[in-house]
Amino acid sequence: MSNPTSNFNWQMPTATDLVTDLPADFEVFGQAVDSSMADLLGGTTGQVLKKNTDTDMDFVWAADATGGGKVLQVVQGDYATSTTSSSSTYADTDLTATITPTSATSKILVMYSISARKDTQNSQNAVNFKLLRNATSISIRQSMGYTGTAIQNYFYVGSNVLDSPATTSATTYKVQFASDNNTAQVTVQGSNDLSTIILMEIGA
Repeated sequence: MSNPTSNFNWQMPTATDLVTDLPADFEVFGQAVDSSMADLLGGTTGQVLKKNTDTDMDFVWAADATGGGKVLQVVQGDYATSTTSSSSTYADTDLTATITPTSATSKILVMYSISARKDTQNSQNAVNFKLLRNATSISIRQSMGYTGTAIQNYFYVGSNVLDSPATTSATTYKVQFASDNNTAQVTVQGSNDLSTIILMEIGA
């Protein structure tokens, strides 16, 4: 058995070997194949096989590094019912959306655009907005929404937040609002204008 004709230098039986030599020949051949293919064993779900060195048949199992930064799923929520408040205590705008991340290492890009209205001439007043992941506040922003002496000042407020929820459980994002000075009335979705929230899962 001295005829290494395979791409991986496995020793192959020759055409002139005696029948009595075949069991030994195939034992050597089988051991060579088993040794060469050993790196293909193992691995777990989601892993990929990659080259470990430049040596032929030298592989190693590793986490799949593909898909980083790719959008894995998109969820959108809309709401268009008017809600009013004169309190600095945050209240729900009822703009909400729920996403279930496919991986705990994913990030969630939250983008919302919300219709708002300031119903007073008080130039010091603002509409405050809070973004929550489930019950946890992850972003607060303020919009003055004031020009001249207009009694009713309409505007849209938008915000983008990249969040790391670190879970594969269903996760709800919602927007709350409040009157900054705790007196003047503010409104969201005034005249039933449409507000929108978009959740995008970004692969790690």
